[in-house]
Amino acid sequence: MIARLLLEQPDILLLDEPTNNLDTDGRHAIANLLAQWRGGALIASHDRKLLEHMDRIVELSPIGVTVFGGGWSEFREARDAARAQAEADLARSQTALRRTQADAQRAKEKQDRRDKAGRTARAKGDAPKMLLDKRQVLTAPRPPPHGAATLPAARPTKALPHWKPPAQRWRSRPRSQWTCRTSTCPGQRTSCA
Repeated sequence: MIARLLLEQPDILLLDEPTNNLDTDGRHAIANLLAQWRGGALIASHDRKLLEHMDRIVELSPIGVTVFGGGWSEFREARDAARAQAEADLARSQTALRRTQADAQRAKEKQDRRDKAGRTARAKGDAPKMLLDKRQVLTAPRPPPHGAATLPAARPTKALPHWKPPAQRWRSRPRSQWTCRTSTCPGQRTSCA
């Protein structure tokens, strides 16, 4: 087979595991052939001694194709460095994930303690309701614009002594007149104008 290759002198050699089942002399013959070859060569091999003399190594893996310049030793160094970097990145990512999870757990526990303290304070009844409900400021409603419908206001707490029911505040205002008619709105809704 090798003799035929030497006679035909093709532009490119395609060799699949050329050193398998060869003795030392046969391996040296293949290595010498490749060293003197002037054309291109594509070799699929697991023979590391043969791969050491290659110009470029292409690695096929489940995640893709990677091309390394140089022989086996350069390939191994680059591959090991890439693996070490990937492992370091993974370790940093796992550490960051654990830190984030711990921060989230601490924040949840802190909020749970605050909620429990709030429920306890509310149960004791020693603080005004306004403070317990996140200090919401209750203000008296403004009168609606002329012609708008009024809704009954919610009963205020003791925190608003100046509050008066709507009937006392707007008793002197004339009542609004509303006319309702069926419209062509979707779903047969009724609109008032």
